[in-house]
Amino acid sequence: MIKGILFDFDGTISYRYQAAFEMYHWFLEQIDPNLKENLLRKEEILQRCLLWDQYGTINKRFVLEKLKAKYYPNLNIEDMYVLWYQHFHEHQHSMPGVKEVLERLKENYQIGLITNGPTESQMTKIKALGMENNFYPLFVSQSFGCAKPDSRIYLAAVKEMGLKPEEVVFVGDTFSTDIVGAIRAGLVPIWFCYERRGITSLDIAQVSDYTELEKYLWEIREKGK
Repeated sequence: MIKGILFDFDGTISYRYQAAFEMYHWFLEQIDPNLKENLLRKEEILQRCLLWDQYGTINKRFVLEKLKAKYYPNLNIEDMYVLWYQHFHEHQHSMPGVKEVLERLKENYQIGLITNGPTESQMTKIKALGMENNFYPLFVSQSFGCAKPDSRIYLAAVKEMGLKPEEVVFVGDTFSTDIVGAIRAGLVPIWFCYERRGITSLDIAQVSDYTELEKYLWEIREKGK
């Protein structure tokens, strides 16, 4: 019987793609103010940034190096890197329906969160959504000492819940960290593929939004799993 749910944050609780899109709109104008008057040029560079960035998943130094090489040879990478992380939290969005669904799920499940990244940055984003009190436990990889897909961070969260791994679902959007780590640690994985379907040869549950997630959890609860 599933008794607990652990969530990933970026791209699962937060709408990372929308946040990255809005951030790049603002960020590129800080690099090149002329883009305010040249919307097509800005959109061209923005869309290329999103591809380099893999929609918010890649270290921003990589994107800045690409920007410098292709568009802005005088770009100060370190200054722009700091600027990004000073302002990224201002562009955070939660996934549609997540807050309402979490409130209903709390009636039947313990709800926790595991997120990879620097503690200050991750907590600032979580607080920007007003969700810092929605999860227990709440583990950030930097503070914990290891990151997903390391089994230790999953098992520590499960232990904090007072549950067994097979009693806990892990919901995440990144297969190579969230899903692989959950499987290795013995949790029940659900691959969150917002607005798309993932392709895998493994028999892994997939959901594309929070309505579908809630329905799936209700179905397995009804079956007594």
